[in-house]
Amino acid sequence: MDLAFNLKMIVGMNKPFQPLRVLELAKQTAEDVYLLTGDRRFERESTLKNQLRRAVLSVPSNIAEEEGRRYSQEGIRFFKIAIASAEEAKIQLSLGTRIGIVPPDKANKAIGDLSSVCRMLNKLISSRTSRGTKLE
Repeated sequence: MDLAFNLKMIVGMNKPFQPLRVLELAKQTAEDVYLLTGDRRFERESTLKNQLRRAVLSVPSNIAEEEGRRYSQEGIRFFKIAIASAEEAKIQLSLGTRIGIVPPDKANKAIGDLSSVCRMLNKLISSRTSRGTKLE
């Protein structure tokens, strides 16, 4: 038996578990930014490095937290936290570029990916809000 089938049986879902695309993009972006902050340019900028890492790691973490919730209002709160963290990371990447420690091309890619995550989350919020309070 595969993992998806086992998860389906455990939670009693009618269809196999499919991770959200937004979660996959958020995880990839977090990984990219995390590796970027390992660059030697960040050696003297530990505050920005740590804050950026916390913000970008918070995005997929909060999306995953939402997946564990059955009620839309409770889950939507985690999507909103993920959006706020993505916006925070975008500002920090922009500032990192302005002070010369984040290459503009890498910042632009990460900012674009985080903007896509925010758009996808806003669509999920709208969709789940229209369903009412209980997710099925």
